Amino acid sequence: LFLPSMDPLNPVDPMEEEREEEEEEEEEEDSRREKNSLLELGHVNKDRAFVARGAQVNVYRVSNDGITPDSHVSITVPGGDRGCPFSPRKMMIHDRDHDLLLLHPTNQEKIYRMDMHRGEVVEEWGALSGVNINQTVPITKRAQVEGSSTFLGLSEKGVMTLDPRLPGVDKASLDHSYVIVVIARRSLSS
Repeated sequence: LFLPSMDPLNPVDPMEEEREEEEEEEEEEDSRREKNSLLELGHVNKDRAFVARGAQVNVYRVSNDGITPDSHVSITVPGGDRGCPFSPRKMMIHDRDHDLLLLHPTNQEKIYRMDMHRGEVVEEWGALSGVNINQTVPITKRAQVEGSSTFLGLSEKGVMTLDPRLPGVDKASLDHSYVIVVIARRSLSS
């Protein structure tokens, strides 16, 4: 059965289309209220700039004439907790500008890898259990240009070499991690 107002070749409910358009307009309005919070410059594609604005990552083209939006690329940061979009607190270009590493604002034990070609979060990594990651940095000066897989995770308790090629969810290389472990002292009774 189809309603007489519906096109028989396109059985999409017109009311549903209107609702979707309204939702898209509301999302665009919300993104206009957000402020630019993070900036990363491309290392291989030096004419690109990645700007986080709320749960959006916008790509801009940098030239001698100035900065212009790349009209084809505006990525909503999906994934994270239960697939809800989130506003990253830190980000880093990784693997020759193919990936963007994102740190969640509340789940500080996880690193999210966004594939820039697909425009979605494809992996979620951890460092060491119970260690919050405050920053990710390249392992060497030219690591982002050379395509190095490893990078450093910095926390209040130490520095960890993270290797995405390691099996499992925790990607900390234990051979190259320096973490301070606080051991509670028990008082001895006399």
